[in-house]
Amino acid sequence: MLTATCLTNLVARESPELLVATSETLNSSVKLKSLHLLLLTTVLKLGKKKLLWTHKSLFHRICVAKQSDEDLKMFFTFELFNEEGMRKGIKSLLSAFTPTKIDSVQGKNNFVVVDGGHLLHKVVWHWSMNFGDIAKSYLTYLQTHYGSNVAVVFDGYPSDVNGKSTKSAERIRRANLYSSHEIIFNEATCPEISQEQFLANERNKVRFNDLLKKFLQRANVTVKQAVEDEDVLIVETAVSVKSPYGNIFVVGENIDFLVLLTGLAPMKENLYFRKCGKGRRPDALYSTTSFKYKFNRMILFIYAFSGCDTTSAVFGHRKTKFCSLLEKNRHLEEKIQVFFNSEATIDQVAKAGETFLIHLYGGNP
Repeated sequence: MLTATCLTNLVARESPELLVATSETLNSSVKLKSLHLLLLTTVLKLGKKKLLWTHKSLFHRICVAKQSDEDLKMFFTFELFNEEGMRKGIKSLLSAFTPTKIDSVQGKNNFVVVDGGHLLHKVVWHWSMNFGDIAKSYLTYLQTHYGSNVAVVFDGYPSDVNGKSTKSAERIRRANLYSSHEIIFNEATCPEISQEQFLANERNKVRFNDLLKKFLQRANVTVKQAVEDEDVLIVETAVSVKSPYGNIFVVGENIDFLVLLTGLAPMKENLYFRKCGKGRRPDALYSTTSFKYKFNRMILFIYAFSGCDTTSAVFGHRKTKFCSLLEKNRHLEEKIQVFFNSEATIDQVAKAGETFLIHLYGGNP
């Protein structure tokens, strides 16, 4: 993959006078900000002279222009990223799971673990409500939909991570999409902006989470808060639930929960992920044994390696392509085992990753 920034750097070094023309050509179209080399055909004008750039000519120029391996690293510095940060992967792995009929697992003695971040947006705020009334409406929602056997898990927002946490990239991306001003409030305060605008500000969300957490705890609802990302704590809470509950449900929208449940508790048959639908789309139910492929344990590698909140997606290959590759090349499982070895060296991990990527792009290492 080639980004506009990479091409601009190359042109600036080889032909500085072409830099302006190159920048204007690339920045005139959003589609040209991130291109695979095979798709690149760009005409640059210098006076009356036209220069045709193709993927082959560009790659040849890179090879000629570089004076060392360090130069080559500089040329490809931007390959994994776009202007917003890490390449956002498409969470298309649901097609690799077989849904379960909701009616077939309904029971009276269930336990539900609710994603707090998802819950914040499920209850609609009305203009006449103050924050105390809003907190009460969340309690009513939980009791109406899930009963008394429920736990709510919220994200944590530590103040000392200094931008180096696993959620930093994702939160920066979200902050660039939406912004709102900070509001100081208590239970008697009525919000003067919309719910989405209020929650778009991270400080507002932290204060409201704290207010809601205390309100739910006073009503004897189990509430947990992660140090930072809530996903693992949600799954750990669900996995740790013991009898006498017949079925255990993790409720939310994030497919990460299903991936973690499948990878960490593949044999727990009464554990389900209930993915809430949007609009007219109904809820869908998935068990930890619903993964269509035989390599359940590999799902954690597939999800992380193909791109998630903390890793950049691979250009041109969705998550289902990784599943198909492993299904056709079962010998790769042995190579991937190094990623599950806490004592593996950096070189061993790098070698295994390179081998897998070569296979992914049709090579023969």
